[in-house]
Amino acid sequence: AAPDRHPLLAVSMPAVLSTDPTHAREAARGYLAPYLRTPTYQATWAPQGFDETDWEAPGSDRLVDAMVAWGDAGALHERIAAMVAAGADHVAVIPLGGTLPAAASITRASAVAGPDTKSTRLRPASAAT
Repeated sequence: AAPDRHPLLAVSMPAVLSTDPTHAREAARGYLAPYLRTPTYQATWAPQGFDETDWEAPGSDRLVDAMVAWGDAGALHERIAAMVAAGADHVAVIPLGGTLPAAASITRASAVAGPDTKSTRLRPASAAT
């Protein structure tokens, strides 16, 4: 590889475009449920300061809020910007919890990503697993 090239860091960001904590966390918990019982994920959460009480079903609010972005478009854009600032080259936004069809969710998520985001590829949550 060329000396000025570095490996691409592509990350995913499940997100709920909602300011209602109950709705947002319910959608987030539905997405996170299979991961809560997976030792590999638990092993990555422990060094981040989480423990068994956090990944015990249905997942603590603290873990849910850290693993799934939620809020208005501005809050979600801030989470994307934080990932880019931390070194992400590509942020895949996974829209969750909407009552809209996947295409409409992706359109709304595109608005969240904003034009100044380095790279954002959007896909429905059903394609994320």
